[in-house]
Amino acid sequence: MSVGLINAALRMTGLGSRFLLAIFMARYMTLADIGTFALMAGAAGLLPSVAGLGLNFFLARRLVGIGHAEAVGLARERLRVSILAGACCMSILLALSNFGHLSLPISPLLAVAILMLELLGFDLQVALLARSRSTFANVLLFLRNGAWVLPFMVAAFVLPMCRSIEVLAWFWLCGLAVSHGLLALHYRRDLIAMLKTGGGVAQDGFVASVGAGAAKIYLSDLGLAGSVYLDRFIISAIEDVRSAGIYFFYASIINSAYIICLAATVQVYQPQLRAAWLSGGVAGLRDALGTRFRTTALVGLGGLIAAAPATWIAARISGKPEILEAFGLVPLLLAAYAFKLLSDFMNLAFAASERDGHYAVFNIAGLILGVAGCLLAIPLLGIIGAAVAALASALILFGLRYIAWKRMEVRALAIGRSS
Repeated sequence: MSVGLINAALRMTGLGSRFLLAIFMARYMTLADIGTFALMAGAAGLLPSVAGLGLNFFLARRLVGIGHAEAVGLARERLRVSILAGACCMSILLALSNFGHLSLPISPLLAVAILMLELLGFDLQVALLARSRSTFANVLLFLRNGAWVLPFMVAAFVLPMCRSIEVLAWFWLCGLAVSHGLLALHYRRDLIAMLKTGGGVAQDGFVASVGAGAAKIYLSDLGLAGSVYLDRFIISAIEDVRSAGIYFFYASIINSAYIICLAATVQVYQPQLRAAWLSGGVAGLRDALGTRFRTTALVGLGGLIAAAPATWIAARISGKPEILEAFGLVPLLLAAYAFKLLSDFMNLAFAASERDGHYAVFNIAGLILGVAGCLLAIPLLGIIGAAVAALASALILFGLRYIAWKRMEVRALAIGRSS
């Protein structure tokens, strides 16, 4: 079985559990609960970009093709920054909560534990993917995001008192603890070396070597995460948390199909395209992009089409008439995620070829397009407007990235022939 298929199977298992969770919450909990969970998941998704300082982009690039000891040193330096930046963010969160400026749906310390472990989990996943350990990375991701879901549903089905966001958060935290525990066990020698002697080849100059380039990549990361997660916050602010719950019900199911396609294609291709650039420059990268783009398009088309009937079945099972009435979201979201997958693939070309300016500008443009679209369309069309904005943003961004890469490719090859 190929790496892509194994990763797709792992993601399918984990995301299948999220699919079941969406149905379970719709049937046995409230739309407000679904919306609240959507906002919590959004916060967990945004934090790695807010606290990441743009360093994971450079970490993923530097980890390709180096020795294990040097890779451990880089990971150690990255985690130091992550812990410090995350602690600063969590201090602000606790201060806002303590002074009554922020109302959290769960206890503050539980929120801090979940967010910090999600932050570290994301950083470590980036490192594992860059080291071509995508299968192990997806096993850990399954433990963090999927393995705890079934135990929670069983407990909540048997004991109605467990049907709350607080209990769900405790199960989520247990999944995170198991994931990090397995990672620590697998790399126990490196971890012990880090704790005792610093471990690995010293990389104290990693942050300094990134230099001013980190600023634009930081904005880029904010753009990437914001374009994915901010819509639910905007819906909640303009409409209400119940509307956010309805939108998230459909978006989470379709996003599951998208992530399965992403794991089978874009995640696997990331180190491959970087290696193609290092060995063959623009010509090598162009050749590597060709067949992989077609494969990504076919996988995305098949996966998202297959998600349509599953989404309809989930809406029928939910037992919520408000959800069924909003089924018009589905074709718009399917199309939006299809173009998003292709756009993400084209983004790899800029990352692999060190076109950091292109990479950053288009990611920031995605955030601006998405937020502006939501602010314009939601007041006019309600939650359907959010799906329209997502589709328009994905279409425009894919077109811009594709045109920019083709122009860059033609220019570089023309220079190569003339020299």
